Order: sequence, then structure tokens, then C-alpha cells
Amino acid sequence: MPGPLPQYPMILTPEQEESLPHLSTGSTAPSAAVQRARILLLAPQHPPWRHGESARRVDCWVNPVQHWRRRWPQTDSVRDALRAGTRRTCTPLQRAQSMALAGSTPRAHGKPWPRWAGETLAQVAIAPQSVASIAPGTLRAWLRAEKSNPGR
Repeated sequence: MPGPLPQYPMILTPEQEESLPHLSTGSTAPSAAVQRARILLLAPQHPPWRHGESARRVDCWVNPVQHWRRRWPQTDSVRDALRAGTRRTCTPLQRAQSMALAGSTPRAHGKPWPRWAGETLAQVAIAPQSVASIAPGTLRAWLRAEKSNPGR
């Protein structure tokens, strides 16, 4: 068989030996978690198998087998790792105030515009210091999520 032998020993605790088979046959679990559980169950059952053989048995590529065999001893979880991103800078109160602002007309705030746009809404939201700074795209995303269209 091509490829080197796996370097990462797979040792499952009794609790993991109970939970992983249940997850690997589950029909309501996400398919990625089921695939990962199947990969992790095959490893201790067949230690001499190379990654390619395990991948064929699970019906996936070799990379996920390598990744999860390497990651399992460190994390003990079949969940995805946390992804990079920034924390939210606006509080729920600031979001509610911005949405209330979008529900009013620009003329009610002394502006000459006939209707709101993302940029003008951001300008007015920042002016009374209800929000320190906010991107027009953030306001548009909030409006889309609320299925609100202040321009109409």
C-alpha cells in the first residue's frame, strides 16, 4: 500500500468508544461529524492501515483522515475549530436604536434626503453618538436580516 504508516496513535477512552459509534451511525448529526467519527473509529480498530486505506473505507479524501488523526489527541472533539474573526462592537441596544432610526424618515431627523441609504443611515446613527462608529454595510446587513427596506 502506498504512503507512510500513521504517526499519530489513536487511543479512545471508554466514553469515547460509546459516543463515537452512536455518532457515526446517526442520521440527524451533521455529515461532517459522522465522517469524522467513522475516521476516528477505524484508526484504533486497524492500526496498520495507512491513511489511504482509511480514506477508502470512509469514502473521503486522504487529507481529512490525516487532519483528524493528528487533531484528535489534542482536542478530543469532532467539532470544527473556532474561526478567526472580530468580536461584535455594537451592543444589542445600539442595534435596536439603529433599526428604530431606519424605521423613521430622514426628514424627522432634519435631513433633506427622501429615504434612507446605508451611508446616510450610518451618518445619522453616528451623529448623536448612539454608536461610536458603524459601517454602512453592517447596517445594510442588519436591515436584510430583519427583512426591512427603509427605502420603500
